[in-house]
Amino acid sequence: MMMLIPSVIGLRGDDPRVRLVVALRAATAGLPVVSADHQRALAVGILNCQRHLGRVSTEGAIDVSDQVRDAFDRAPQTERWAREFMGSVGSWSRTRFTDRTAESIIRITVQGIAEACIPDTDERLYRLLSDAIDDCTQVLGKPVGEPVVVPQPLSPSEARRALRV
Repeated sequence: MMMLIPSVIGLRGDDPRVRLVVALRAATAGLPVVSADHQRALAVGILNCQRHLGRVSTEGAIDVSDQVRDAFDRAPQTERWAREFMGSVGSWSRTRFTDRTAESIIRITVQGIAEACIPDTDERLYRLLSDAIDDCTQVLGKPVGEPVVVPQPLSPSEARRALRV
């Protein structure tokens, strides 16, 4: 995780697409592996993110269709359920997408991946974080500021010497 720290230093901005692409990244990463209950919530979240992202992407449109398609190809019954659910609700398209909505999607994803019965939960969570940082960089541009030098960890003998000083 420490290797990712330099990539977020200076990465900031108030572009409304950030919360959408991060929530969408989380939902699409989690959909194939989380429990059925979480899958339904994430599938609705994916459709919601995709719709709202299309509305706010006036400059530098972000194509998420492959990302969405890949996730739904891994959970086709859940996609079908979510589309039927969204169609039956009707007024869902007028709802706002807030920070709280994004936080809920991300929380459900992280918890769902952590609790999934799969052998690579840590790797999936790391990849999710790394991909989300890449998505933010795509939206906001490269971080501003001076390059960050990441210190190398001390060897055990160097650490013991440093503690004696």
